[in-house]
Amino acid sequence: IVINGNHFALKFSTMWAKGHYQFQQIRNEGYDYLVCFGISPFEAHCWIFEREYVISNATKQHKGGTEFWIRIEPNMPPEWVQSYGGPLEKAYQTLKKIKPKKMN
Repeated sequence: IVINGNHFALKFSTMWAKGHYQFQQIRNEGYDYLVCFGISPFEAHCWIFEREYVISNATKQHKGGTEFWIRIEPNMPPEWVQSYGGPLEKAYQTLKKIKPKKMN
């Protein structure tokens, strides 16, 4: 998805039985921002990260691989995700702060 010249990758997770989302197969190239959208039985959550930031906080998915994953427990989110979304309204506010990318 391209919004205002910025390339966005989308990752989706349903809530796991232990109360967290796990966003997998995150690549380290090909986009500017990553949108992580999570659905639980009673609410939805969303986080929007700059690519470099999310990769620096992610875990490698496979030894020697180029894919990563992140785990977010919405009721106790890690500190590094707290300013990047959570409830849909907070994610919307994060999205509104992203500046249009100048086209060459």
